[in-house]
Amino acid sequence: MINGAHAIIYSKDAEVDRAFLRDILGLPSIDVGGGWLIFGLPPSEVAVHPGDENEVHELYFMCDDVEKLVANLAERGFA
Repeated sequence: MINGAHAIIYSKDAEVDRAFLRDILGLPSIDVGGGWLIFGLPPSEVAVHPGDENEVHELYFMCDDVEKLVANLAERGFA
């Protein structure tokens, strides 16, 4: 039985995106060496949609209270 998944996001500015996940979203992480961070995620799901391109990816985060999340992100400097 599969009990987890590992997703990879490719980025042209990985340091900035890692800082966003770590500092703004507050995701827990471990450094596996050389600054390569692996972030913990809450329970997740995956969907496959038809599309004309294979190079397009989307990542959504879900929450129980969007107003509270927006306020929390604003406190962390994400506007």
